[in-house]
Amino acid sequence: SCRLHRDKAYYDADPWRGKWATEGGGVYMNQMPHEIDLLQWFMSAPVDSVHAFTANLTHSYVEVEDNAVTILRFKSGGLGVISGSVSADPSQDDRITVTGSNGAFLGVRGSDPFWIEFWTIPGEEKQAEEWRNVQLAARDQPDFWGECHKAQIREFLRAVMEDREPAVTGEEGRKSLEIIVASYISSAQGKTVKFPVKEDHPYHAAGP
Repeated sequence: SCRLHRDKAYYDADPWRGKWATEGGGVYMNQMPHEIDLLQWFMSAPVDSVHAFTANLTHSYVEVEDNAVTILRFKSGGLGVISGSVSADPSQDDRITVTGSNGAFLGVRGSDPFWIEFWTIPGEEKQAEEWRNVQLAARDQPDFWGECHKAQIREFLRAVMEDREPAVTGEEGRKSLEIIVASYISSAQGKTVKFPVKEDHPYHAAGP
């Protein structure tokens, strides 16, 4: 889930914001790709289908959605819900929660920085504590998010120079994008969308 605040000044600040042709979407495409990526990564299973509803409820001066809800079915049989909004005032934290088949669950939230709230997986108590310590140390850095981006760019450049796969491949990045695009298609057509969403789907040429 993601509850953020975006006002008119935000959309006026850059001409590409709020338009399908230049932003490619709203709360899902702009504000939530990382959360959607983390959800599918935690689930460790491909998505089978989605059914979504999107709407522009409080930002009549832009084209894209400001609120969206998606129900997911994973090929493992697991179920999920994605919920996003830029209508909250003030902004709230993002949250990702996953409950396993044995009842253990994990919960992380952002964005100061992403923080482990819950981690009840048996045998991983020490690991979770180590992650929290790393996060505490990182949070005190003056430019935490800037350093994260620099590390990502450095890793990509090293992969190019060393002629190897980067830590995060294009195929991995496509997984969250496919969920977003499928959600837009589902909302526009009013029906469940099965995976995969192929590159020749009309959406990729015309949008929703």
